[in-house]
Amino acid sequence: MRDAVHTDEYEVSIVSCDILGHSATSGEDQIMRVAAINEIVADAITSAPPDEVIWASGGDGGHVAFRQAAWQKPALRLITQLYTWAAGVDVPLRITGHRGPASPLLGADGRTQLVGVGMNYAGWLLRQVTREGVVVSDAFRRGVEHTRDALAIEFHHPRLLPNIEFEPQLLYLMSTDSITSEWLHPEPGDRNALLSLDTTEEFDWDTLYYVQRIWQVNSNDELAERVMQRAKSHKLSYRDHKSSKDEPNPFLENLDTGELNEILRLGQLVERQRGELICRYDDPGDAMFIILRGKVGVFNSEGGGFNGDPEPKHVQGPGEIVGELAYALSRNRTADLTALTDVALLAFNSAALHSRLPDTPTGRSAATRVDNFFSFRVLQHVCDNATYLLGQRRTGPLGFGPLPWHESVTKLRNHCELINLAKPGIELTKNAVTDGQSDLDGIYILVAGRLREGEEEKLLDGKDFPLLWVHLPKLLAQPPRTYRIDVEPITILRIATSGITELVVGKRKELIEALPRALRRMDDDYEFDVFISYTSADWNIVSELCDRLSQNDIKYWLDRKQKYRGVGQVTAKTIERGLRSSRYFLACLSTNYRRSHWGQFEMDISIYRSVNESNDVESIIPLVLDERDDGEDVVPFTLQHLIRLTYSQPGDIETLIDLLRTKTRTPRRTGRAEA
Repeated sequence: MRDAVHTDEYEVSIVSCDILGHSATSGEDQIMRVAAINEIVADAITSAPPDEVIWASGGDGGHVAFRQAAWQKPALRLITQLYTWAAGVDVPLRITGHRGPASPLLGADGRTQLVGVGMNYAGWLLRQVTREGVVVSDAFRRGVEHTRDALAIEFHHPRLLPNIEFEPQLLYLMSTDSITSEWLHPEPGDRNALLSLDTTEEFDWDTLYYVQRIWQVNSNDELAERVMQRAKSHKLSYRDHKSSKDEPNPFLENLDTGELNEILRLGQLVERQRGELICRYDDPGDAMFIILRGKVGVFNSEGGGFNGDPEPKHVQGPGEIVGELAYALSRNRTADLTALTDVALLAFNSAALHSRLPDTPTGRSAATRVDNFFSFRVLQHVCDNATYLLGQRRTGPLGFGPLPWHESVTKLRNHCELINLAKPGIELTKNAVTDGQSDLDGIYILVAGRLREGEEEKLLDGKDFPLLWVHLPKLLAQPPRTYRIDVEPITILRIATSGITELVVGKRKELIEALPRALRRMDDDYEFDVFISYTSADWNIVSELCDRLSQNDIKYWLDRKQKYRGVGQVTAKTIERGLRSSRYFLACLSTNYRRSHWGQFEMDISIYRSVNESNDVESIIPLVLDERDDGEDVVPFTLQHLIRLTYSQPGDIETLIDLLRTKTRTPRRTGRAEA
């Protein structure tokens, strides 16, 4: 190993420089810029005795260390040359000066290099500046103090940027006749940052971020109050990723200044560092977030996992809302939210909003606007998932006809409300929900919590959006039903008759026809329309089939959707429960299926139950996945007298869907189904 040149530390003065955005420029520009810096540094080295000036190159800049006692003039001359060159060719060069301890070592290339606290601080200091001009440490300033007047140097506007790794010292801007330096960023502190923003013309998410930080310390701060008096809700927009247009924040849009102030004061500032998990799928939570700063990634949406893809399903930025369904429906989180950058969020808690808004005209109008927003957001969510309204594939009644579906959903916006009830065990009728107001007609949908219905206490879950009552005067009226609230509070979405009558005739007609079908399905004794029996070797086809069933509001039992795969859990009992709770048994027949032990097990139980209960097997539907396999080696003898459907045969899947929508059993007939 080579010996070190010296082992003793001594003070060196360091001039550092670095080009901002160097790698983003062309290769030719990079070469010209680096060559110019090297020429300037080379002049400083050759003007001094050997080994008195050491150059530590960093590619697009570096550190020049002066070891000589009379270092002031050469160092200041180097700073002036670097600044003049950068200003003349408009290169974003940051320049700093520092003085501190370092030790020389013999480098791998045979040249002397410096290591130690002084060099470390110089590297940190360079990263703290942009294009302020020249920034120097207090140690550098003190080193040239006795020559300052002769060189016409001014050190001004000191700042403190603490770093626990180094001894604290002030940082100064350095200016001369040829160098002008100024801080480009406000001095640390929320009030200074807020003062630096042009709040007279703009009111954006950065403004709101600093106001919230100030309110955390002083809720009556005069500056924050003055800024908020100029707040305008229409200024608080976000960039829509699909349209690339600025859209108003839907929670805050249309609020006047007074309402905006009342609501924003009730938000709680939440800050997370890059990489931190904000919340995880299925976590309990009742807060909604507006992103003020940074980017949030949405992963594991609806608990669907990552599927080997590390990219987020959605990336959301300033002005966008996350977690509003947990707020509105008191339900667990529907995805993982992770901070992709350092983020600041404004959190709103449901109970706090309604309990703390003042009982004044402004407070009451703000509360009404909050309720309207969440009613509409729940309406959108229900429409997105309930096929008797719209459905994920937009094939429901609201998607019928030439008028865009989203315009139809928007028409219902001012005709819906959320009704919250928290009395477990009580009997629930429409009159009880409306406090006897007979004019509160419309569609009532369970959107959160659970209800019991009938003597057998059939369970209705708000996650499935079951219809509870439909009473549309002159349009449609269903017999009254009575329910009992289960253990937890419930939330009901009411869509008033006035909203239905505003729909165009075609959509209204489709809706009136779809609602009775949805209600009839609730009367079914079975929890699922069909039990899907298959083997994982055929999953590609079966998954497509499941998508088709979901699009048509067919509820199916599928092992992948059940939570029985844990270690030590018995699958047979879970399968038996699934068979008992399903009206039909769909056997996805293939060569693979005949070799599946679980498939044959499910088939045997289903045949036994059908024969034992009804002396027939007409609750079983054979579905041949590949028409080439439609033979005795694939179709069991006990099923060969039944109608058979084929996945690839035109019209067969439509026949299957129509069958599953009814309560009748499969008709007996030998051979294949007609197309």
